[in-house]
Amino acid sequence: MPKLKPLLNIGIGSGDPAGFPGYRPLNPWGRPMPKADRPPPPPRYQLFVELPDKRVIPVGPKASDDFLKPLCAAIEQGIALGTERVWRNPHIVRLL
Repeated sequence: MPKLKPLLNIGIGSGDPAGFPGYRPLNPWGRPMPKADRPPPPPRYQLFVELPDKRVIPVGPKASDDFLKPLCAAIEQGIALGTERVWRNPHIVRLL
């Protein structure tokens, strides 16, 4: 009687689970899980103003440059018109 070949190559030390050649699990023992590729976060900026005692304080939220430019322009306009008497020298700084 001829010896029959098993349909699935399942056995101890066969290396091929369920007969799939070249199968590699996602997290075999001793290997870390692969990390997802994420785009870097967008750059953030902060608006700063100077007080009469030479201290510099942040004003408004940390946001994109496009959001802070009109706010900085409005503060500069208030300083020029004389309605803002405490804040001086508004400037935008990129945060790390």
